[in-house]
Amino acid sequence: MSRQIILSQGAVEAGLWYVLSLRYDEEITREMQQTPPDMIDYWSHKLKIDPQMKEDLAVVLQEEVQVVRNQRKADQSLGAEKSHYIYPQFDQIWKRIVLIKKRAKERPETTIPAAVYEQLRMKEITSRGVRSSQGMVRWPPTCQTITKRCGGSWNNALENMGLMTSKRGRARGSLKFSDEKYLQASVEFILHCQQVDRATTVAYYCQWVARERRSGRIWPSAAAQRQLRGTWNHVMELGQKIVQNKTLSS
Repeated sequence: MSRQIILSQGAVEAGLWYVLSLRYDEEITREMQQTPPDMIDYWSHKLKIDPQMKEDLAVVLQEEVQVVRNQRKADQSLGAEKSHYIYPQFDQIWKRIVLIKKRAKERPETTIPAAVYEQLRMKEITSRGVRSSQGMVRWPPTCQTITKRCGGSWNNALENMGLMTSKRGRARGSLKFSDEKYLQASVEFILHCQQVDRATTVAYYCQWVARERRSGRIWPSAAAQRQLRGTWNHVMELGQKIVQNKTLSS
């Protein structure tokens, strides 16, 4: 029987990016053939992809390989072995994630509806020779998992990942909040991270915003913050200055 896989935040986000790459499969496959490994490293650095995502992906794919092995053994014991099984390959999947992030940066219209995501996800899982099992957590995660972990709704999840939603135009956050609210969100997030000893990453900010929303406190999304300030580093720099000034004046 396959083991249950508890997904980290980095693995959840990597799953969305990977399935998104399947929506643009022909283009991404062509890019993979034309892009040498050193350029994948270059783009990973240039796009400021969190190294933790790469580490989390490597871990979860080891588990996924074991899922396929277990399925094959189970099929053999029943005399129902399939003609082929596909074991997820880290290098190929990581390339796809980097290249789809590059596409999203260069072509803001890059996005995926929840129904299309789930269709491609199931096609990917079953192509490995693994049967879908209700209640079993597998990578890529379900759209419900992404919704829960990355924003509370599918559109919020896409927005928090820097992707366009089904609504036209750019992220709506800059029209919804005042500049003071953006700064306050940065400050509150930084203070929270200091209390719980966590790094002030985009991924953790998305989790924090989702938890705050469930408590009735609404803050700008990570995508809206970056849209307003340009980069996540600048968002945190402005918040850090306010935190330091408060500390010095207290």
